[in-house]
Amino acid sequence: MSMVKRAQAALPSDLPAGLFLNRNFLLLWAAYGIGAMGDYISAMAVLKWMNALDSPEITRLQAMMTFMFMLPFFVLGPFAGLLADRLPRRGLMIATLLIRAVLMLNFAVLLTYFATWGTVAQFIPFLLVGIFAAVFSPARLALLPSLIREDQLIRANAMSSGLGVIAMMIAMVIGGYLAQQAEPTVSYYVNSGTFVISALLLWAMRVPAREIQRQRGSAGLAALTEAGRYVRDHRRVIQLIMVAVIIYSCGAVVRSVMPAVVRDAFERPDYVQIAGFQARLGGGILLGA
Repeated sequence: MSMVKRAQAALPSDLPAGLFLNRNFLLLWAAYGIGAMGDYISAMAVLKWMNALDSPEITRLQAMMTFMFMLPFFVLGPFAGLLADRLPRRGLMIATLLIRAVLMLNFAVLLTYFATWGTVAQFIPFLLVGIFAAVFSPARLALLPSLIREDQLIRANAMSSGLGVIAMMIAMVIGGYLAQQAEPTVSYYVNSGTFVISALLLWAMRVPAREIQRQRGSAGLAALTEAGRYVRDHRRVIQLIMVAVIIYSCGAVVRSVMPAVVRDAFERPDYVQIAGFQARLGGGILLGA
């Protein structure tokens, strides 16, 4: 952490005084928002492919989709952070976006293939997409401080967090409409397109020289040990991690039961209604914030 603080303190004063005047920040911000939409657009299409509205296991299906996507964030988090420290961050983000774009282009094939493996294995495509999403996240967070002034970091993080929720709400609405009106493959192709657009926005950035020339941190096991020691010695970090776990766990539970609740509450439910109620969860998050 001391290394991060020293790097921030060394930032030159020629950075734009306003976030909306900072081209690199705006590109990163927009890339994150559009890429975040890609994490949700295809959800309703997959439920349609599984014929979830007529299934007594609709809650389990939604829960497994969420669990498999989020599992890499929990398991691979430290290793993803290590990659973000050792590799060019913008390049790493672009690579993960393009890989996810390819996965989504072939998502129908992947779902059909893994469905033959069993009821749990059919969700492996969500695990694959989640792995590269988990690598993208720390690289984005680590790149941000090198693009802005130190006194702008709190506002920039707040803007990014808010945009992520808004992107989720928009994506759920779009995904519900596409699932209701078109074949599931249309949602997968649109989903893939969001990742490609996000990658193009990142490619258009001008990476600062200080980011290119930054000093790499410790490598391998030493870096993971150092990170574990830091968390152990800072109680506030542990508390924030636990709060995040509780918040995301509760959100996952509510999101998982939402399709079943909507199906039972409406006489003729459709995927637009299910997606609309899940989007309203994002509105509740914004109001709570």
